[in-house]
Amino acid sequence: MSVRPTADQVRMMERRYGMFVTYGMNTYLDVEWSEGKVGVEAFDPPGDLAEKVDGWAALAKAAGMRYLLYVTKHHDGFCTWPTKWTDYHSCVSGVKHKVDVVGAVAEACRRHGIELALYYSIWDRHELSYRDADKYRYIKWMKGQLRELLTQYGEVCELWLDGQWDRKCEEWYLPEVYGFVKGLQPGCQVGVNHTVDKMPGLQREGGVMSYWPSDFRLYDPYLPAANDPKIFVDGQGRRVYLPFEATVTMSPVGNWFAHEGDPLAMEVEWMEEILWRATQGGNVLVMNVSPRKDGTIFEATRRNLMSLAERVGLKDAKFPELREPKSLTFGADARASSWMENELRDGRAECAVDGDPQTAWMCGQPTGRLEVMLRKPGRFNQVVLVESTRARIGRFTIEAEIGGKWEEIYRGDGVSDPDVPTPSFGEKGHATLSLGREVVAEKVRVNVLSSAANAEKKAMPGIYRVGLCQE
Repeated sequence: MSVRPTADQVRMMERRYGMFVTYGMNTYLDVEWSEGKVGVEAFDPPGDLAEKVDGWAALAKAAGMRYLLYVTKHHDGFCTWPTKWTDYHSCVSGVKHKVDVVGAVAEACRRHGIELALYYSIWDRHELSYRDADKYRYIKWMKGQLRELLTQYGEVCELWLDGQWDRKCEEWYLPEVYGFVKGLQPGCQVGVNHTVDKMPGLQREGGVMSYWPSDFRLYDPYLPAANDPKIFVDGQGRRVYLPFEATVTMSPVGNWFAHEGDPLAMEVEWMEEILWRATQGGNVLVMNVSPRKDGTIFEATRRNLMSLAERVGLKDAKFPELREPKSLTFGADARASSWMENELRDGRAECAVDGDPQTAWMCGQPTGRLEVMLRKPGRFNQVVLVESTRARIGRFTIEAEIGGKWEEIYRGDGVSDPDVPTPSFGEKGHATLSLGREVVAEKVRVNVLSSAANAEKKAMPGIYRVGLCQE
């Protein structure tokens, strides 16, 4: 008997594209993760945050997104709604401008006609019951919070559970939690991060779920494989249908929270390719946007989201049939002087042009060469590089084959400046290199001439992304 998607899974797949909004205590601490030890007064939103929140939903709607996925509580345990289960939240005495952010997000979504989804970290570094020897004590506490979120803010289309790695599956009592959620909101789709504990490119039909039950697969921040499977086996041996939801950061260096040192947004050509790859075969993309301390969105993020919407026709009521991306590196081939296989990054040369923000070419030596062969000659005056580790690549050159001869088009001393640290969740480095002239070429290569490599630790230079675009 074939396994088919449920009606609620079909509705999820039809949404196709959403906005992931990451905002909370870490926004004000200027970090990606914190331990839940700072006082509530560190959370310092502006007095008009509710108005700024409305702008998040307005941007999502204008950019053609169908839903907004909001981080209600991150691993630090700080809650952005007035929960009765802890005094570590956004409406207690000590917070200068008290605000129910979840409530503001829910109201903004209703106002702008998009659906509401909620992220909730099941790992909690602040709550005392989490560290109790009786693992179930925290589960009862957590269910109390989930009841608040699923009964006070209207319909929730999706519940995104994160932090699962801190316990074994059985210690989360997930079948009970799943049934509890469905009892409150039957149509809410529940997903647990790293649902299948293999990166998407290694997942195969019939693979066994690591965290179950779930209605869809998560493995952030990877994209699904081109031949993405859908049928998996849960902990009771039952075959289930599981679409994939890709979660990708607008920050090209992988940041989820806003940092003033990283006002970056991936280029529109890359965004288009990610959207195309992520939504093929009935899968879904949610693009992470990070509000700043004043509640606003970086202008580069806003501009590129709107440019993408115009580029592919996302403003239509019906999600468009996407055409192949216009990115010059889409479908490109690549080869390298050497490579170092790594299951998490895969390591091969083609990973630098596969569009996935989490796979990279990893050089097998301290120096080396990466050559990119385009499908047809392309016209560009900028090269975007995302290196695997900030400031690891030292001297490098970029060459293009022009008129049958290789010509140097750029020479640099470091992709990213070690003296100007840019916060990066994945320690990545980024550079948009202006060539000062237009180049037409079918082949491009990056020559790594020196690096801060450590052969003993297998810490070699690597590149996540080679992008060719116009200013």
